[in-house]
Amino acid sequence: MDVRSFRILPVVLLALASSACSTATSQTATKEAPVTAPQFEGTREIALTKIVAKMPRYEPVGFFATGMFCQYTVDYSLDNDRFELDLDPLHEVFKGEFERVNYKVVGDPDKLFGDPDLDDADYFIAGIVNDLEVNICFPSTMFNKPGDSKADVYLEVEWQVYDTFRQELVYEVETRGSAATEVSRSGAERALDQAFSVAVQNLLAQPDFHRLMSDAAAPAPVVDTSSREVFARDLRASDGTGLNNEPLTGAVAVLKSATGHGTGFLIAPGILLTNAHVVGGAETVKVRFVDGAAHNGKIIRKNTYRDTALVAIDDTSRRHLAMATYSPDTGQEVYSYGAPLDQGFSGTLRRGIVSTHRVMGGQEYLQSDAPVNPGNSGGPLLDEAGNVVAVSVSGILLGQERASNQGINFFIPIDSAPISLDIGWPSS
Repeated sequence: MDVRSFRILPVVLLALASSACSTATSQTATKEAPVTAPQFEGTREIALTKIVAKMPRYEPVGFFATGMFCQYTVDYSLDNDRFELDLDPLHEVFKGEFERVNYKVVGDPDKLFGDPDLDDADYFIAGIVNDLEVNICFPSTMFNKPGDSKADVYLEVEWQVYDTFRQELVYEVETRGSAATEVSRSGAERALDQAFSVAVQNLLAQPDFHRLMSDAAAPAPVVDTSSREVFARDLRASDGTGLNNEPLTGAVAVLKSATGHGTGFLIAPGILLTNAHVVGGAETVKVRFVDGAAHNGKIIRKNTYRDTALVAIDDTSRRHLAMATYSPDTGQEVYSYGAPLDQGFSGTLRRGIVSTHRVMGGQEYLQSDAPVNPGNSGGPLLDEAGNVVAVSVSGILLGQERASNQGINFFIPIDSAPISLDIGWPSS
């Protein structure tokens, strides 16, 4: 053997090792092109909450191979038929693919004991890996470092999408992913990440998923504004509904926008009154009544000077609350109603009295010790007959994280709130 032949021998051996070390899976997945979301504030906020593998126990899901030519193989199976995959690296893959096409992803897998960012998520997404094939080769040659590997991975993921506002499962679909890596450090781990990445991209390629995630595709209610009196008629009923559960749960709702959540209530068929600071700069909000019904809401009027806004929904069958035709006296019992602190507390009724009438910044307010917290904003203040006397707007909060209410709360009197189209509605 001449010197030249000796020099090329390692190259020949490496080629033989690579060809003998076949890790190809029995199935592969086709990668589809994701649908890019519009890059604007209306895109839904999404959180990946869990990835679970669920496959028959003790059935082979792949093999390990070792040796110079990876000639020694052994099948392996899962000891448990259900286990949770490490979310940290998969979360980074998921977030990267979603943000690449303009979706908002919230949540931090490093926060082990509660993640406040998850409170902002419009949708939770979880995946069940129903099929998995992982073939890994650890070739032992003079050219490899200990632990170097190559791998082929194939997986099928059943995605489930949970609407946090409606509190229900709203979408399910299965996508596939596959990937193969050459011999390298962490080759097996990278193959799993890449296969999962393909499955995520194939989820993003689903038109139905794109429509669900994008506010731009959400149907907005059709609102008849041809008559300037359309919201003024029947605004005040002859008497209140009383502080009964059914009228309140059917007329008061949680409103959720990109800035957080607040409360609103029906003042006319299909029209809710709330605070301007609850809806912020959004054009649409999510509306979920205390009785569980959910709708898309459209902002049709906003007065930031008086901090009021009107939101329209496409359901005009619900009974609206009665508006008071008088100004309540100091010392009169009143009741705040809404969703203090958390959406889960919607439908909370709390009692107080009218403490005084105040003028601040040239505007009239009722002051009351009827308890309110962030989330009550835009909700009704009611008398004993169920008439709306005012709209919750603010309160003095102290203590840790400003969560302690001091019993000094302010409300916009209903007779001074611009609530119908025949009253001037400056835009700011």
